[in-house]
Amino acid sequence: PLRQRQLLQKRQQQPRRQQRPQRKQRQLLQKPQQQPPRQRQLQQKRQPRLRRQQRP
Repeated sequence: PLRQRQLLQKRQQQPRRQQRPQRKQRQLLQKPQQQPPRQRQLQQKRQPRLRRQQRP
């Protein structure tokens, strides 16, 4: 029974660890602070594309 308990504990710990980072990521995604930097990156990517299209 001792070995079984250890295995159960290990199995329980793994999903908990996986859920913790997921929750953190969800919280970060919900924060508006992360959205503006993403928009800036999109704008930067769009600018060079427009320039390339204008050249030819």
